[in-house]
Amino acid sequence: MEACGDFGPGAWTSRKIKTPRLPEGARALWGTLYTQRRVWEVQHPYDCRTAKLAFYSLPADGHGIGSRTLDECYFQPVSSCNYDDVLRHGQALPYRRSNHTNLRANVSDAPVIQITRYVDMGDPHDVSNALTGDIKQMLRQSPIPKEWWFYWWRCQAAAYIVRPNPRTLAAIDRARERSFSQADRRTLESSSWVSVYVRRGDKAKENSEMLKDPKPFLDRATRFIRDNPRTVAPRIFLATEDVGVHSYFLANASVPVFAANVTRYNEDIGYSPMDHARRIGPDVEFINALMSLEITMTGDAFVFAMVSNWGRLINEMRSTVQCKADSDFFDPEQPKGITRLNWR
Repeated sequence: MEACGDFGPGAWTSRKIKTPRLPEGARALWGTLYTQRRVWEVQHPYDCRTAKLAFYSLPADGHGIGSRTLDECYFQPVSSCNYDDVLRHGQALPYRRSNHTNLRANVSDAPVIQITRYVDMGDPHDVSNALTGDIKQMLRQSPIPKEWWFYWWRCQAAAYIVRPNPRTLAAIDRARERSFSQADRRTLESSSWVSVYVRRGDKAKENSEMLKDPKPFLDRATRFIRDNPRTVAPRIFLATEDVGVHSYFLANASVPVFAANVTRYNEDIGYSPMDHARRIGPDVEFINALMSLEITMTGDAFVFAMVSNWGRLINEMRSTVQCKADSDFFDPEQPKGITRLNWR
């Protein structure tokens, strides 16, 4: 762990959702300060005319964090250089597109990565082609076991990519005003809570190992509150897209449950989550998700499953730029330790 500071332009730490936003001694994942600044520096060269760029394209379908963010509609530009710079002055690596598990870039050949439409993480366990030499050297001297370098880098990449632009931040503000009463917004700006995220719905059908019962999530959040009365207030912020989970928490929690007043997916209706997004509007669904993410990652203790892509994003953001790396966390699906991550 390390102390927090200025993570660079646009990092999602400028939002003071809570006052005071960080407790004294808050910690980020080891190496975050240097890495976030270094990635920004590499992606914003002094002269784009001499930069080498690698271009990936992003699929236009979908409304999840992986398919709707890197087109720079919602987020800060990944790089200050663009395709025109390459066409006029610079050099581009040959464009390659393969299946989504094999495409990768080598920054020793093209240090600046720019996104057009399709992007890929490559083999999630091999980060050798994604790191500059100084970051590799830093990791060799770090306390992080080599087998976890891949996840450390995913945390850093997520923290850099997920930097909402001003238009998106304004949309999140409007969504929060619509979704919470003034009293609830005041509480979420100044108090503490346990953040709980439960991913069920279609994912529970896809993954037979996913825990379908919300009770263990509520039980652990309640235990956090009971065991830490001085650091966590008796309240829960629930993030879920599932109507059944939302109803269960409201009916069974012994402490106040805060949750956004939004249209949630009901798996009993018979249409898919993608159909649900199209019905309410993909942009509405996406902004609601970002609003929920912003509140969730500022909690004081965390309960979620790491087999969920969104659960991992919460973990990546809270561990880096939100300076919650040393906060209590529990995964009800893997109570004895994280061994499954369900890479997709």
